[in-house]
This record gives sequence, C-alpha cells and structure tokens, in this order.
Amino acid sequence: MRTKHPLTAKDKPKIRECIAAGMSFASAAKVIGCGRNQLSRFVRSEMAEELAEAEECRLDVAESQLQKLVEGGNLKAIIYLLDRRGKGRGYGESQRLKVETEQKQVPPAVILAEMNRILGREEG
Repeated sequence: MRTKHPLTAKDKPKIRECIAAGMSFASAAKVIGCGRNQLSRFVRSEMAEELAEAEECRLDVAESQLQKLVEGGNLKAIIYLLDRRGKGRGYGESQRLKVETEQKQVPPAVILAEMNRILGREEG
C-alpha cells in the first residue's frame, strides 16, 4: 500500500498532466501517490479554475466532433443534436425523426425533407 503524502504546490505540475490526459481522480491519485478524496479536495480548492478550463476544452472537442458527424449526415448525431438543442423548435423526446433507411449515412437533403414533412412545412 502506498504511503499517502500531503499535496502541495510542488504536486501541481503532475496533477496538471493527469488532468490534461483526462484521467479520473482515482487514476491520477494512484500516479501521484495520494488518496482519491485527498486529490479531489486539493484540486477543487487549489486548482478549481484549471479543472474547469480542462472540462471546457474537452467539451469543445466533443462538440466539434459532433458537428462533424452532423455535417456528414450521421442520423444518430443529427437526432441527438436536435433532441438536446432543438427543443425550442419542437424537437425532443416527443418528436422523433422517422427516416427509415438501410444506409448508415443519410444525405442532409433527405433529412431536411423529412424534418419539413414532420413539421408540416412546405419545401422552399
């Protein structure tokens, strides 16, 4: 069993590396040689801004990848995006796209036509 040491400012560079690598507190604590709760308390009190910035960067990457999937016609990504962000336009859990296809990728024009059909809009 590892001897747990008190965390100090000297541990911050190693903690930053672990955060940047996307490690969980449990995994990072093993690398650093401290307890998970100890690391969590230290990071949240001494490095809260850095932790928040790292989370924002991960979200930016994920949103970027989601947008690429949507632009590529990935139906699951389109439905996910409409479900999460399209509620103001009538999309969500109660409004599901019913595009049946054997293809994994649906052309954006087909999706747009189906969305317009569901919403009762005429193509323009």
